[in-house]
Amino acid sequence: MEFTTFVRKPFEVQALQITKENIQELAPMVGDLKYKEDGSPYIQVDEEKVKNMFRVYPGDWLTKMGGNVRCYARKVFSDQFVEKAR
Repeated sequence: MEFTTFVRKPFEVQALQITKENIQELAPMVGDLKYKEDGSPYIQVDEEKVKNMFRVYPGDWLTKMGGNVRCYARKVFSDQFVEKAR
């Protein structure tokens, strides 16, 4: 049996890094804004809106492609995406 190598087709997304300054504005797109005991904000993700994460923190990334919204941890985002050359 011999496997064939495939490359995943590239696609473009619009992306925005989540920060303490914009998390409140972005929360409705993803779920509900919550705070940890130390006062740190996070978004409790609504799985009907975003299927790939349970919580989103400052430093994570939000992407949009068409009507699809996804969130990625910093490392996963940097491993999978590069900024488009202008």
